[in-house]
Amino acid sequence: MVAWLGDSPLRPGARVLLKHTTRTVKAVVRDVVGRLDLDAAELVPGEELGLNDIGRVRLRLASPVAAEEYVIARRTGAFLLIDAQDGGTLAAGMVGDALAAVRHPDERPAQYSI
Repeated sequence: MVAWLGDSPLRPGARVLLKHTTRTVKAVVRDVVGRLDLDAAELVPGEELGLNDIGRVRLRLASPVAAEEYVIARRTGAFLLIDAQDGGTLAAGMVGDALAAVRHPDERPAQYSI
């Protein structure tokens, strides 16, 4: 899950940096699974995340990171997405299925990796 802070929408194929604990690795957004509808408290399908949207994304990393589920270990379950061009923070995220109650009905259970 990520809270999108970037001015431009987050779309599949976006190239970003993932900052996890002390490591920074290259990453590509594989998929935007959905956006959290705060009024209905459910994950709705979406192809992008806009400013201040909270949503579930799938990332492909250039190298592995030792991540744990956020509800188990906040330090290793949290990450930032960073703009590779200017170093600005694009999103704050957490690993795992912390919002299982708002999982989209068609979505498989989460895999605990990023």
